[in-house]
Amino acid sequence: MHSHLFRSAVPSTSTQQQVPIQLPKLRSSSLQEHFRIVADELTQEYKSYLNLAASFPISFPKPSQWKCVTGWTRYDHGGVVEQVEYPLEDVFFFDVETCVQEGQLPTLAVALSEKAWYCWCSERLVHLTPVPSLARLENLIPVGGTEKPRVVIGHNVGYDRARTREPYKENKSAVRFMDTMSMAIPMFGMADHQVVTYETDDSDFNLREKRYERWRDTWDDRVCRNSLLAVHQHLYRDENKMTKESKKFQEFFVKEDMNLIRQNFQVLVNYCADDNIACCQIFTKLWPEFQKRFPHPATLYGMLNMGNAYLPINENWELFYKNNEKICDETKEAGVKALISAAKQVLEELRHRNGDGAVVDAWLFDVDWSFKADHKCPEWYFKLFSKRGSAYLDVESLTSEDVIMKSAFVPLIFGNFHDICVSQLSTVPALDMSAMQFSFIKAFKEKH
Repeated sequence: MHSHLFRSAVPSTSTQQQVPIQLPKLRSSSLQEHFRIVADELTQEYKSYLNLAASFPISFPKPSQWKCVTGWTRYDHGGVVEQVEYPLEDVFFFDVETCVQEGQLPTLAVALSEKAWYCWCSERLVHLTPVPSLARLENLIPVGGTEKPRVVIGHNVGYDRARTREPYKENKSAVRFMDTMSMAIPMFGMADHQVVTYETDDSDFNLREKRYERWRDTWDDRVCRNSLLAVHQHLYRDENKMTKESKKFQEFFVKEDMNLIRQNFQVLVNYCADDNIACCQIFTKLWPEFQKRFPHPATLYGMLNMGNAYLPINENWELFYKNNEKICDETKEAGVKALISAAKQVLEELRHRNGDGAVVDAWLFDVDWSFKADHKCPEWYFKLFSKRGSAYLDVESLTSEDVIMKSAFVPLIFGNFHDICVSQLSTVPALDMSAMQFSFIKAFKEKH
């Protein structure tokens, strides 16, 4: 690898002793069959739960009244209501809602199994207790399954998983999370550049373009966005089709406070329950198609375990995050000051160098050097700022919000400031702007 990358002999200092690796015995005569056998054994029990979930009815009657009590409440489809520690069944659909104004802790959750509905309410939602300053396990949702295999199904279920207790425990959990969004993306998903085409209205194409864009109708019919609503509408185009009206409460948890959520508790829990029904309907159609397109058990094993990463987060994470954020902010602010200082220095140098007003600089000759009104700086200088008024501020008072660090003028300024001439470009294979910026920030700090 070293010889291939660097075209030189491997230095003796980089050579390490060979580490003996004990490989497991093959379960078959071929490596391919070995992986199939092992993956099939590891996913067999989980697959049986997924098969069961795919056989759920696509519609469940919801409880007429939801109880606003702390923890899990079970609503048996037969009418029995009881408090439980976590959902009793081994496979269920799951959806969490969060009061975004108060942070990222869960506010309420709804689960749906073959035998019952479940509703979980936070202590904060029920009793309006103070918002926890630091998340603890008791603030998260228990889903069980620390030893016995269980499957939790949801759309973009990684968001919901982050608000459950089991992934944060030191002991390995047997619960697995199956994401319907991750199932849909390899079948109906799009790349970023395709989304632009997908969202372009047919009226934007002229007659000539439409003749060559007839494939659009077929393609549009095969793809969809990744949201719960989009995937559901793609799979159900009959009377069961989910409408935008059914998602009107989606922004409620983002914009409103806890008091309004409490006042609209019944409506919002029903909304959350409807999302579970929609997810169940999606999975009912996705699962057979997923097995048809991706029949190898190793694919299913990967799906179940890629979403099962251990989340070792404690109070040290907050310290680590804040420290890195502080360093990032300081570097960003230093970069802002360095950029504007360099721009001003370029202006001064060109003023002294070119008394006749002609700009002969190899980097900045093609930018807008016009001066408007009584401005002392050319137009390109003002375009470095998010607002024109910020151009008159002192360098030390500027922040990252005042300056457009991704401006097209930035490499031109640094090219001039570092005196890189066009004649030198033949000897420079590539301009490392990150290295330029770093060196200038360093010089700026040393100077100031």
